[in-house]
Amino acid sequence: LAGGGAATGIAYGSATDFRLQNGSANGTLYTITVTDVSSGVCTTTTTVQQSACSVLICTPPVLTVSNTTICTGNSTSLVSLVTGNAPAGTLSFHATQADADANTNALLNTTVAPTSTTIYYVRSEVTSTCYSTASITVTVSSNPNPTVTNGTVCGGGSIDLSTLVSNAGGTLSYYSTYAHAVAGTPSINAVVSPTVATNYYVRSTNAAGCYTIKEMVITMQPRGCSVISVSGPN
Repeated sequence: LAGGGAATGIAYGSATDFRLQNGSANGTLYTITVTDVSSGVCTTTTTVQQSACSVLICTPPVLTVSNTTICTGNSTSLVSLVTGNAPAGTLSFHATQADADANTNALLNTTVAPTSTTIYYVRSEVTSTCYSTASITVTVSSNPNPTVTNGTVCGGGSIDLSTLVSNAGGTLSYYSTYAHAVAGTPSINAVVSPTVATNYYVRSTNAAGCYTIKEMVITMQPRGCSVISVSGPN
């Protein structure tokens, strides 16, 4: 305490009455400053001319956040990545740590769709001098880009669709309709025996769950189209 003396009855995290212990403070000006030693950013100062007063000591919020991975072209909500905020402060999101500390240039849209891995910063504020910040990493995973070719099968024959795919970039699965490929179910066996020209769909899914769907067309040749070669005497 400026001016001498000591204070009793201070309770961290609450508005508490306490009393100066060097006798009567009447007529003497005392300046009381309380600082949150855990963060160093939450300071309350008051000036009194009496033997008792109240000072609010702020507890900065404890922020818990989750990082996430999205696929190229997708978006994510930064708000949904804040899993803890206690005691509750007002949230804002920023592109830099400096902006988060200064509470400037807050993002107007908290749903983001970065094109490359990006770090965002969240600020939880109780007062302008009592706040916490945390960083959130949004990793962007590229979608696979397999190369596919169309195929031809003889009537009554079969073809292995996997032989028509190269540079898979992920785990391959095959489908009879585009809707099934989008849903990821039900898949079909890679070896097919169409009776008419048929479109099939291959889905390549990488470790991050990002996927690409491509179409392949299987056309038909007449039954018995295989060429049989005979050599020797007639």
